[in-house]
Parts: sequence; C-alpha cells; structure tokens
Amino acid sequence: MDLTEKTIKAAKPGNVPNDAKVTGLHMRVFEGRRAYYLYYRIKTGGQRRPKVGNPDIMTLGQAREIAKAILLQVARGEDPMARRVSLGKGRQRLVTLDGG
Repeated sequence: MDLTEKTIKAAKPGNVPNDAKVTGLHMRVFEGRRAYYLYYRIKTGGQRRPKVGNPDIMTLGQAREIAKAILLQVARGEDPMARRVSLGKGRQRLVTLDGG
C-alpha cells in the first residue's frame, strides 16, 4: 500500500503504508493512533526506526522533509538517533508521592 493523503485517512490498525518518494518512510497504524516512522541503516550496519511525527498534526509533505533531513545526516556518516539517545539519558525521572 502506497503512502498518500488518501491512504493516510483510510488506514486501519495493522496497515503499514510505505512512501514511494522517500525510501524508508512509512506510517504505522495502531488502535487509536498512527505515526510516521523512518527506517534506515547506519554506517556500522545498525538499524534505526525513529518516529518522524504524527499525521494528525503534520502533512505527508512535512514528514517527507523531516525524513529527507535525517537521511542526509545518515549519508554524511552520522547517526541522528545517537544524539537523541544521549539526550534522553540526561533526563531526570519524575518521582511521584505514590513512589511511581
């Protein structure tokens, strides 16, 4: 199934439409939510599947532009997800009164 504005609106849970214009860009549909993701491999062979965005708040064209920017970094030999992971490790966990 090709990723188009029409298929975005009609997609059902379990569907994974792929974009024909940007390799690796696809949308995953879950019960009650959906999201754009990008699949790519880094220079060392590792696989990445970062979330690009939410179809409810961004257009397919915007998702394509973000995906292209990520793929450009990958083509330069960078790992865009490595920065995201390192930033995430610095976050503090919220502790609630009930111990959560």
